Amino acid sequence: MTLDILAIDPGQFHSGVLTLSDGVVREVSHEYDNRALVRAIVNRNVKVVIEDFTPQGQMTGHSVVDTCKWVGRFQQHFLDAGYDTTVMLRAEVLDLLVPGLHQIESEWRAEKKAAQSRGEKPPAKPNRDKHLWHAILEMHGGESAAKKGGPLYGVKSHARSALALALALRMQQAQGQPATSQTPGQGRA
Repeated sequence: MTLDILAIDPGQFHSGVLTLSDGVVREVSHEYDNRALVRAIVNRNVKVVIEDFTPQGQMTGHSVVDTCKWVGRFQQHFLDAGYDTTVMLRAEVLDLLVPGLHQIESEWRAEKKAAQSRGEKPPAKPNRDKHLWHAILEMHGGESAAKKGGPLYGVKSHARSALALALALRMQQAQGQPATSQTPGQGRA
């Protein structure tokens, strides 16, 4: 029996939450109250995956700091409750689900540099979320998957990020890659 995956895309006050069961989206909430989530009783046969942050070398506002705190709270809550809990960086999700993204961004950087050297306006940076959602749609049969009656109907906003987390974890498991499970305060290797 495979474990269901409870995926959480944390936010400052609300989070995207999604349950994936045997590859099928079962429960979706793009605005789940964070305080309610840590009090929720969750099925024991679930693996929890939480999106984590990567420092970007930019100034950080209160909303990002608050969201980072929720990552730790969720992780601690589910670990303390005995759940198999993993944190996953957005970069890991992108690498697994959109393997060609590095090439797309590399080509964009070359085009940008060439345009700047000619004194032209550089092209727009590729939208990672757009590429990620397109890859997810392709995994589920194309654009019709998000339409009424499709398997991804109603998955929007933060729930899309939660779905990406769940699919990336499932893919990681299928490939036999170790999850980045860690105890709070342990840090990354």
